[in-house]
Amino acid sequence: MINKQFELATGLVGEHLNPNNYEGDFDQTPVLTTTGNPDVHVPLTRVEERVKVLKELNADVHLKIYPGRSHTISLEEIILANKHIFA
Repeated sequence: MINKQFELATGLVGEHLNPNNYEGDFDQTPVLTTTGNPDVHVPLTRVEERVKVLKELNADVHLKIYPGRSHTISLEEIILANKHIFA
């Protein structure tokens, strides 16, 4: 079974992150994370923290930041997901 993950503007939940709460091995599972900046719902710092945790858990993470774009999904992101995750 091949594992793949596609995320749009995601961050880890909680006021303060404790890296000890996250364990496991993604075994180089491809993960695409996209976000706008600024995003009023998910700050860029929280997205970057999530990417760091996923990389430490051995995920193959690709982060795409869209400057000046708010909390939405674009056609470009869908194309990127098809290219990196679903191809």
